[in-house]
Amino acid sequence: MSTAATASTSDPAAAAAAAAEQLERFLWAVREITTPIVVGSFVSCLLYGIFLYMAVTYFLRFGSTDRLGFRLLVGFLTVACLGDTMNDCAWAWLVTVNAFTDPTIVALLPETYTVYAIFTGITVFLAQAFFTRVCLSSSSPRSRRSRSTHARRWRLWVISERRNWWLPLGMLLLELATAGLAMYLAWWTDKTTYLASFPEIEGIMWAWISAGIVVDVLITGGIVFYLLVRPRRLGGNVLKAKRSSPLGRLLVKTFQTNSVSLLLQTVTLAVIVTKRGTLWYNIPGFQESKVYAINVIATLNARTLASSDAGDSFNPNPRSSSTSKQGTTVTRRNRHEQQSMPVFDVHVEVQVDEAEGDAESDKSVDPSKELALDSTAPYSVTFERASVKDGEDIELGMKEGQERGERGWALS
Repeated sequence: MSTAATASTSDPAAAAAAAAEQLERFLWAVREITTPIVVGSFVSCLLYGIFLYMAVTYFLRFGSTDRLGFRLLVGFLTVACLGDTMNDCAWAWLVTVNAFTDPTIVALLPETYTVYAIFTGITVFLAQAFFTRVCLSSSSPRSRRSRSTHARRWRLWVISERRNWWLPLGMLLLELATAGLAMYLAWWTDKTTYLASFPEIEGIMWAWISAGIVVDVLITGGIVFYLLVRPRRLGGNVLKAKRSSPLGRLLVKTFQTNSVSLLLQTVTLAVIVTKRGTLWYNIPGFQESKVYAINVIATLNARTLASSDAGDSFNPNPRSSSTSKQGTTVTRRNRHEQQSMPVFDVHVEVQVDEAEGDAESDKSVDPSKELALDSTAPYSVTFERASVKDGEDIELGMKEGQERGERGWALS
């Protein structure tokens, strides 16, 4: 031992200063590393409980009837979010229980960071690609019949007839870049030992979060444009119909859920910039995989809104209890068709041939069997096809009356 070391060891003031410095570092680690990890893990467990409930609800309602791709997506997201939540809890255990016996653990960059980057990157990519695939499907050139059928199944930009390939493809490229940045971050943290080296990779972290924000802005902006801005150009009544229809409520649901993920990404980026050198960004960061997965599951579960409203959508006399009961029976009988084909509010225009009407007036028939255009008897509308007419009306199908089989065009 050198003379200086011996002097510093024998000096009580120097020893006290060293102990105070060590205590200050320990308190800083508890405040800036342990606390955000524990709080973020707790909130992560709560969010996964919410997601698990929604996933169980999805499988109970659509487990036997929905598309295989959707069921596989929900199943994978359930397992991925479970793994991410378990990793969060393992990280919290590492910086609390293990660090109690070995305080130097908080200075290391743990393997749980690598797992966190992998799970979050994959989950966010799948969720954003889910909505981007909606854009691709609604923008791709198809037949009118296939676009109409697809519009009843998807919710984002289904009222658009545009073919903006550049927008969904640009979103897809951004999502692939975001996933690539997440994988690069996972690779870098796997080969790095100390947490003090993390500022070297902060630029990649900022780019990862920023690219996700841009994609969320494009998704949310598209919803706002096609739900609020574009219908205003068609008239106030059209806008009101879009909002009051089941499809409009589904679009509002998409806007609400995607806004949450956009807000979460923005908060995460703000915390990274303002709290550099700490792990406070992990509080919102731990929630990203669960929030994006909840967006997807909420979108799929929201399709039940259309079927639940189907009993009253075509009822011209809502005060009639018998008609309501009959509509409820039909709804239960055709639940599968209604889940895949939402009900729209329509304006019915009946076309009657003049000569045929004169012939009917000359005949002495029972008045109860005459064609009554002003009758309030309920009728059904069968959506067979969709075509665009003048005045930006969309011809959706044929109306079939109950009494004499009268037929007319149903216009949206």
